[in-house]
Amino acid sequence: MPVQGPLGGRHRFYHEVQLRGPLPLRVLHQPEQSSRPAEPLIAACAKLAPKAAAWGNSDAGWWHFERFDWLPACAALPHGDAVRCAQQFMTAWLEQSGQYRPRAWSRRITAARLFTLLQYLPILQQGRDAPWREAILDTIARQGRHLRRMEKRRGDSDPSFLDVSVTRSLVALCMPEDRGIGVPGGHVLDTSLTRLAGGHLPLDWRVAEDALTSLNLLDALQNAYIARRLSPPAPLAEARKVARLYVGGLMDAPDRFAALPCGHDGDRQKLQRLHLLRREEADGLLAGLGLRRLQQGKLLVHADLGHDDAGDFGAGSFSLTDGDERVVINCGAPSSFAAAVTPAMAKWRSALLSVPATSTLDEMADTPARGKLQSSDEGSVLTMTRRHGGAFHQRRLWLAPSGDNVRGEDVCRNPAKDALYRFHLPAGATVTRLDDKLTVDIRLATGKLWRFATGSARVDVAESVDATRDGIVEPSHQIELYPEREGVRWAFTRQD
Repeated sequence: MPVQGPLGGRHRFYHEVQLRGPLPLRVLHQPEQSSRPAEPLIAACAKLAPKAAAWGNSDAGWWHFERFDWLPACAALPHGDAVRCAQQFMTAWLEQSGQYRPRAWSRRITAARLFTLLQYLPILQQGRDAPWREAILDTIARQGRHLRRMEKRRGDSDPSFLDVSVTRSLVALCMPEDRGIGVPGGHVLDTSLTRLAGGHLPLDWRVAEDALTSLNLLDALQNAYIARRLSPPAPLAEARKVARLYVGGLMDAPDRFAALPCGHDGDRQKLQRLHLLRREEADGLLAGLGLRRLQQGKLLVHADLGHDDAGDFGAGSFSLTDGDERVVINCGAPSSFAAAVTPAMAKWRSALLSVPATSTLDEMADTPARGKLQSSDEGSVLTMTRRHGGAFHQRRLWLAPSGDNVRGEDVCRNPAKDALYRFHLPAGATVTRLDDKLTVDIRLATGKLWRFATGSARVDVAESVDATRDGIVEPSHQIELYPEREGVRWAFTRQD
């Protein structure tokens, strides 16, 4: 994203005097440290800006309009266009929701909106007069007070209050004390941070992007305390460590999340900037949210067991990475924001939020698995077992100590339809089914050769897509495995 130029004298006066010093510019305003959104999303937001009010009232757009999800895409435009489009959206929002609307001011929407607003405040204020700037500062203060009231009413007993309490303290550090937002910190924030430091992660963190947003918030809070020369809350350091471990455990490369169901690569620049910890200590945190991570040599497997309270799909699926190169993926899906601004992405999202877009058995959509992970000198073995009605599915994954192959065994009893296992491949990979019809060669984009083989099943190669880059859907392939018996064994092996 473009770095904003130096602020003029009047703008600097209002920004640094009305707020508590230059903190938002020095600590929060980091658009240049975020990855540029996909070009189709940037172009779509530019077109929506003149009719932002109508989009904000639509069923598809209101959630993202209220959260200010459009602001990073607007900021990625050339500077003059960025200011114009962002202020068109802001004008519509001030008219519709700037005072108070119950749905628009729910605690989580308000927290997300405030954090984004503080990060991009200079773009929204650029070139505007004092009443405009004061209107924005007034709504920041009003929303901060709103979060404070929410904290007092429900924060102590709500495990999902982390982002709300962090954002409220962040606003308190940015705004003058006479705005009535209260002092930063407090019992609710300490409780939320202590819970996180103890390894109790929000269920929302099953979505890697949500976990990254929370970690970014924690980092901003730490920096804000330091900038104010105040002592951060005691549990903040350990909470940040836990968050860094967990988010690092979700990655399959230094700048990318693993290709889990409905997932995306994430913001590459943020992931690099945060210097995340990719360590084995993350495995216990991942397991608490129904995820598993296995590694032998350069081979890395991320598996999704599902979660009883998540109501999602893709249980029993996995992704496979060789170094930084993906071998097996889940298709991913455009984000709800991409679907809200681009009709084509809406169609893709509807199609890809389904079991066939994941690398697992093609049924038992929302049935979580029970997992057992064993490690020995013979490698790592993960067993995932699911039951639904009379149906039974068990998948075993073996990672060889040599780090050059992954073997699998799937057993399915009493399926509602003939069993079908899918293995989706990344964009850029080419596939060749050999004459024995049991083997498929996979040539990755870098030229590295992998081979898929089975002994007792029909193997087909079909079209697929790779939507792991949000806002972009690329053609790819998938291997379809039709077993002849209850159980079938298969393997992915590196050939060179």
